[in-house]
Amino acid sequence: MNNAERASVLKRMVTVLKKNFKVERPDVSRTPIEQLIYSICLENASFSAADDVYNALTHNYFDWNEVRVSSSRELAETMKNLPEPAQTGLRLKRILHYIFDKKYAFEIDEVKKMSVKAFNEYVAKMENVTPFNSAYVMMTVMGRHAIPVSSGELEVLDILGLIDKKDREKNAVSWLERVIEKKKANEFFSLLHQLAALYVKNPYGRKVMEILVAIDPTSKDRIPKRRKTDEEIQQADSTSPAVPQTDVAPENSVKPEEPKADSAKPEEKKPVVKPAVEKKPAAEKKPAAKSAVEKKAAAEKKPAAKPAVEKKAAAEKKPAAKPAAEKKAAVEKKVAAEKKPAAKPAAEKKAAVEKKAAAEKKPAAKSATEKKPVAEKKPAAKSTKAPAPAKKTAAAKKAEPAKTSKSTAAKSTKKSK
Repeated sequence: MNNAERASVLKRMVTVLKKNFKVERPDVSRTPIEQLIYSICLENASFSAADDVYNALTHNYFDWNEVRVSSSRELAETMKNLPEPAQTGLRLKRILHYIFDKKYAFEIDEVKKMSVKAFNEYVAKMENVTPFNSAYVMMTVMGRHAIPVSSGELEVLDILGLIDKKDREKNAVSWLERVIEKKKANEFFSLLHQLAALYVKNPYGRKVMEILVAIDPTSKDRIPKRRKTDEEIQQADSTSPAVPQTDVAPENSVKPEEPKADSAKPEEKKPVVKPAVEKKPAAEKKPAAKSAVEKKAAAEKKPAAKPAVEKKAAAEKKPAAKPAAEKKAAVEKKVAAEKKPAAKPAAEKKAAVEKKAAAEKKPAAKSATEKKPVAEKKPAAKSTKAPAPAKKTAAAKKAEPAKTSKSTAAKSTKKSK
């Protein structure tokens, strides 16, 4: 696109934007450090949001040193109205750290007397300072011809076809200064920035699309289309079956039947033919004859074929298997019965032999004289009569003469004395 074509598009842009936005004039009374801090708050944000955040920083904190030593979380809470509060707060802290480490103070008044080249070199050494911040300081503090352009402005210009992807990557918008006059630079920046802030806030909004199409009708194809999120898809799926069509149909069919003012009309509306027609298909659908025949055929076919084969197979298989098992069990029982009695007689024989040997040993030790008195003593104890004098054995008789001889001998000795 040539500069002439761009100039025509930019003129149409100014006329459309003036109908939708008011021109905002920057506050020139701020110091250079304050203009730099305000540009940080203004990047990709609306003027009202930037004013609120800047006022909060100046009123809620004692000085810029307190802002420097504050945590990024506290600054993010203060900058919650900005598009990216956490990143903006971190950038502000780093810039204040850099200035304080260089000068031990929060002022950059020397930039007022710098040339554009010297200022660009000065800003290039500072970290986290974007081209938007440096151009805003040049426009407000140094009074140079500069148009601040942030990422939001680049996206809008890309949709309108004023820049290419290469220009967007290099941030090459120096042609704006050649097309836009210095007197109208502030006005153009204010209008373009408000459109860019609205786009960043809601890129799929209806107002943004209407403004872009009004500026360039061909930009409709370049506007990014919104993609549904997973939550929106789930909500659409859940809400679609909530209103079924089956519920609406009965209500529509009942409404014409409800008005029954005349007495003759309800008699005509209730013909006797309709229930007959409705009942006949029900009777035809369930024939008693066909169902009975089919049931009989099914009853005859199934038991005739299957049970006969199954019974024969069961009768042939089961008895053939059981006798074999029974025979095996009988044979094992017989073998066990034959083995056990063969072992027992041997043990019994041994016990009998031992008993006999014990019986033979005991009577051999005892004498015949001892056995008889034992047999004679038992009946004597049971009777009440006095026991008869026991018969003296031959040995006793032999012993008595000896005792008498001894007693007589003793008596004779005594007498002799």
